[in-house]
Amino acid sequence: MPNLSRKFIVFLLTSSAIYQCANIGNPEGGSRDTTPPVIDSVESTPNLQRNFNPVTAEQDIIIKFNEWVKIEDAFKQVVTSPPLTYTPKIELKGKGVVLKFDPREVLKANTTYTVNFGKAIKDITENNAVRNLRFVFSTGDIIDTAYIAGKLQDAVTGEFKEDQLIMLYESEADSLVYKQRPVYFSRSDANGNFIIENIKDTTYKIFALEDANSNYLYDQDKEKIAFLDRRVRPGEDSTSLLLRYYSSFVKPRLMGFDTRQPGW
Repeated sequence: MPNLSRKFIVFLLTSSAIYQCANIGNPEGGSRDTTPPVIDSVESTPNLQRNFNPVTAEQDIIIKFNEWVKIEDAFKQVVTSPPLTYTPKIELKGKGVVLKFDPREVLKANTTYTVNFGKAIKDITENNAVRNLRFVFSTGDIIDTAYIAGKLQDAVTGEFKEDQLIMLYESEADSLVYKQRPVYFSRSDANGNFIIENIKDTTYKIFALEDANSNYLYDQDKEKIAFLDRRVRPGEDSTSLLLRYYSSFVKPRLMGFDTRQPGW
């Protein structure tokens, strides 16, 4: 019996040790890591390049970090402005992220492109997201630096809207919001703030859209929309714009036509 008791005690101590080893946690008294991954600029593709066309040059965009990272919700978080025809591939490689453009993609000439990664890239331990990560390049000699900023608010409740599309168009037609993809766009943050950067210094039609099917078009009645009845311009509208959200938008439609010739 004494031998059996000693064996039982040894078994309990061994089991306890194994259990404690299997449950790994933060060291007692240790602080939680709240620092997001930091870009390794030496190992990354240089930002703000001119005459840069990764599609024709078959060159990937590589962004390296000082620690291991992961990618979450890339389809929604990673957006390119102006919009691309084909969705690029985003992959992990070592302590970095690789963005590969579709070989069928044809980028516009003399245009500044912005790849906004949103909150897609996080460290693998504490889910600290890399904030405000943008890769900007121009297919021409100039990188556009103009911007437009403001707030998006629900017209009924007064609440500010997060993660909604803010879209700019160069065309004049009101119908373009459900026929054409925007030339530039961004998304609102948790406080309804938005900023669309690296755009040409010209005037634009502006819309905000609750894009339910992620196609950059107003094509569903349940999608909410906001717009201004005037064109906006960088400088004049760089900080004070207020877009008010409505539950529906009446699409322009042909009511009839007049066949009479002038003078009749």
